[in-house]
Amino acid sequence: GLTGSDSDSDMELSSSNNDVGGALDSLLSSIGGKGGKTSKKKSRPIRNEVNSDVNDEDSEQGDEEDQYMMDQDGHNEEDEDESGIDDESPDDDEDENVDSDDEGGDASRGEDGYAQHFNKSPLPEAEEALAKAIAPLHKLRKVPCGTSHTDSSLDVMLSGSVLDRLKSDDTSGYNSSSAAQVFADVSDSHYAGVRKVLTKNWRRVNRKAVRRNVDGGDDDNKDGLKSEPGKGGKRRFTALQSTLYPSLSSYADIQITAESRENRNDIGDLLALHILNHVLTSRGRVQKHNRRMKELREREEAAEEAGEAAGQGMADEADEERWRDQGYTRPKVLVLLPTRGTAVTFVQRMLSIMGESADIGHFDRFEAEYSAGIVQDDDEDGDASNQRRKAVLASKGEDWNELFGEEANDDDDFKIGMSLTPNAARRSKTKGAKAKASDVSGGVSVKLYSDFYRSDIILASPLALKMATSGDEENDGDVDFLSSIEVCMVLNADVLLMQNWDHVGSCLEALNHQPTKSNDTDFSRVRNYLLAGQAAYWKQLIFVSRIADPYIMSTFKHHAKSVAGRLKIRRKVPADEATICDVLVRVRQVFQRVPCDIQTQGDDRLKYFKEKVLPQIVRLNQKHTLIYVPSYFDFVALRNMLMKNESTSYNFVSVTEYSRGSEVTRGRARFVQGRKAIMLYTGRSHYFMRHNIKGARHLILFGLPEHAEFYPGLMNMLMEGPSGDSDVEVEAPSSCLALFTKYDAHALERIVGTKHCAKMIQGEKNTFLFCS
Repeated sequence: GLTGSDSDSDMELSSSNNDVGGALDSLLSSIGGKGGKTSKKKSRPIRNEVNSDVNDEDSEQGDEEDQYMMDQDGHNEEDEDESGIDDESPDDDEDENVDSDDEGGDASRGEDGYAQHFNKSPLPEAEEALAKAIAPLHKLRKVPCGTSHTDSSLDVMLSGSVLDRLKSDDTSGYNSSSAAQVFADVSDSHYAGVRKVLTKNWRRVNRKAVRRNVDGGDDDNKDGLKSEPGKGGKRRFTALQSTLYPSLSSYADIQITAESRENRNDIGDLLALHILNHVLTSRGRVQKHNRRMKELREREEAAEEAGEAAGQGMADEADEERWRDQGYTRPKVLVLLPTRGTAVTFVQRMLSIMGESADIGHFDRFEAEYSAGIVQDDDEDGDASNQRRKAVLASKGEDWNELFGEEANDDDDFKIGMSLTPNAARRSKTKGAKAKASDVSGGVSVKLYSDFYRSDIILASPLALKMATSGDEENDGDVDFLSSIEVCMVLNADVLLMQNWDHVGSCLEALNHQPTKSNDTDFSRVRNYLLAGQAAYWKQLIFVSRIADPYIMSTFKHHAKSVAGRLKIRRKVPADEATICDVLVRVRQVFQRVPCDIQTQGDDRLKYFKEKVLPQIVRLNQKHTLIYVPSYFDFVALRNMLMKNESTSYNFVSVTEYSRGSEVTRGRARFVQGRKAIMLYTGRSHYFMRHNIKGARHLILFGLPEHAEFYPGLMNMLMEGPSGDSDVEVEAPSSCLALFTKYDAHALERIVGTKHCAKMIQGEKNTFLFCS
């Protein structure tokens, strides 16, 4: 089904009390004081690029701008064979991003975030010393609001090397202009270490985003941030990207809860660039070490045959500590996504950045199994039923159609491995012959559907990955291929939240365990921090979501342990951008705060409804009452309570994500006709189905919806009368009651705005009235 989850999908908030409380405290500290016919489908080809709206004129201009960035020298490295050692070992002194001693980046190319992060010494093993060493790295500090390069609604909190740079830039404290320049300088410095095969196409891919600069501040252009010296100030990144990239390329843990339709391509493209550079840099380093080790062995053998002793230089190079460049297993990147359609989008981003340099294997199979379908209508466009079907789909919204519409692949059970081999194109052209400098192409071989143990990147849904790693009575499940994950991305976290968030937690728990089998591992090449069991502290965790939610934030807090620090980006909501402004119906909207503790908030909310709300409904014999329940657990408790009440036991219907189509149709008909006075409507049913409930005159929100756009959508359903006719007279005016607790601060902020939220959460009164 669409949900891909079991009935126990919603987590009890009390299961992560401390983390949720911390998320709430973080929010309050940031806002306090600041105020028909059957359709047939056929395979639709996958576009090679995500940003298809870049026109030919832009492309020609980009070719001129990017000419200086083209790879003139090529790459002088061979791909390893199946055994991991090359048949030939050409000179590779100019291999990009991998210097001769592997101790850091090439100074001429900028900072090498990969070398700086993975060459760090292991942490202390004693628990007390370990905690003392980690604590300062995770102490976040807020970048002052009003930095000249970002929108004032963005809140940025960070720790690690970027924060140290901000501190050292101005001894008197933070300065908005200096902070903006530090972000720009560090972004350019780290970008200079990106592999050339990726930089050739990055400007073309990102050009439109830079021009729009969605989250740029008012002073962004006025400050004239330095970028790309000697090239007329041409910029590589948007304001949001320049804020994100320094921490991203430094392998800090990142939590973004400010994604939107306008900036999602900016964020997605930057993440794709990062993981591609990470994988290709890692693979290139292993290839280079393979050749160096082979050359060293040949020199030693030649010295033995000549009866000579190995020189000191050869002895130094023979030190195995130099060659520790990999993990227990090959997979380095795990990307968790909700549907096949979102997986296609992310793969498109990566292929677009690699451009013509990518030689893709098994692409036809991927296209057939993951691409969306093209709907072919049996009826002509003028047919009434066809037009009605299109109108219904359009009414569900663009976001819904992109995830679950007729042209979207909404399958949530998938997993696929990808292997990337740098410079394989050159090898295929010169197979069996000595490579020449003129033959170097610097391409990348991309193989889809590779075995997990031979993959570099794994894209999967949490459901599929949990099923693949779960054991049974005889087997414990194979999770060894996840033992050396270095970058884990959880994309579209808000969609995963509506599926089964427990699966996400299970997948994260399976990462970075010590393997149970050898898996042909060369332990002389395994990094020291892995041998010490500290892989979790070198893993980068990235969460991207459109909303801030306690479950998402507590999971991130629990699993984010990177020694490189953290970065959190959230968005404040101005009063004029709150979704309550989109309510079109004239109705008094009452928000009632329910006093409670974090451990008992569910029971306290149910008790308040039973003692204060339900008696009024029964006394007034109120009909056409729609009760929206975000949590399925709350729905079960509320349904059981209504069934035990003599006045309501046979006078309500339910519409849930698990209801059959016939049950939904029958329930909606009885509700709109007034034969049933109450309808219970769950949040996930609305998310996946977007029913337009007719006949509602009174709306009760048992809890605030996670997605703020649902609030005006539900409110505007009150515009129609009991029979779907807005002119039908009713016995009482429409009403709306929303119950919330102080632990619903994030959802409340999106509905009423940041300033109103602070007053409603911290104020002495418990009842608040809004009129539209």
